[in-house]
Amino acid sequence: MGFSNGTSKADKLKTVEKGKRGRTGVGFHLTADNHYHIRNKRLTNVAAPADDRDATTKKFVTDLFNK
Repeated sequence: MGFSNGTSKADKLKTVEKGKRGRTGVGFHLTADNHYHIRNKRLTNVAAPADDRDATTKKFVTDLFNK
């Protein structure tokens, strides 16, 4: 999964010891109710949805309506 600046969290972090947090400002933010917030970054390279609650792309929805 990529971010709008062309890098991913894996690109920024070499190794993170278990229990330690990664670098701040990179990746997702976990909210108090255990949901993810990507802080105004674009989520790219999303696969086609397989389950009802999966994320979709604009192209997937547009193609669905055009059928």
